[in-house]
Amino acid sequence: MPAGRPATSSAQSARCPGWPRSGAPRVRQRLRVLPTRQDRAELAAVTALIDAGKLRPVIDRTYPLTDVPPALSRLEEGHTRGKIVITVA
Repeated sequence: MPAGRPATSSAQSARCPGWPRSGAPRVRQRLRVLPTRQDRAELAAVTALIDAGKLRPVIDRTYPLTDVPPALSRLEEGHTRGKIVITVA
């Protein structure tokens, strides 16, 4: 199991009072839900934390733009263990 404390700052989690208890997988780590405004200042703060090595996003899989349908299927199946990334190049 990875070290550290999982955190989320998604607007969806802020709008769903029962989350993560309602449908999240059971883990031994405590999940920290951070309030979010999703504005430029918050994005800059998160970027600074990533650059400083204090925050590390977990990426489940990376898909090219042409493979969006299978990426969405994986997301809908609930098997992801991190973010799904779509590359545009």
